[in-house]
Amino acid sequence: DCVVCSGRGAMKKVVDPDETSLQDLLELLSQDPALNLKGPGISSATAVLFLQKPPQLRQQLETNLRKSLRELADSGMLKEGEELLVTDVALPSTLRLRLFFEKPASV
Repeated sequence: DCVVCSGRGAMKKVVDPDETSLQDLLELLSQDPALNLKGPGISSATAVLFLQKPPQLRQQLETNLRKSLRELADSGMLKEGEELLVTDVALPSTLRLRLFFEKPASV
């Protein structure tokens, strides 16, 4: 059952925003056997976070890959709980991803 085609709504991921970079998130999505992604791109309502093509745009956006999700959120490029759009040649259409941040463990 295709996650994208099923119409079940946005896929949900919970991550640690301080320890997870955008690169880590894309690798996490690529390793998901239900998705079988080859080279995903991702954007939010306010910013294109990363795209594989065209090469000039990829080069421009590569600096985002090293940033933590917290850094991207603090700079206004994404918000916790918002729907992110994931594109990939392996997907028949855009995948909607809702990203949630892990709450820090109380000390």
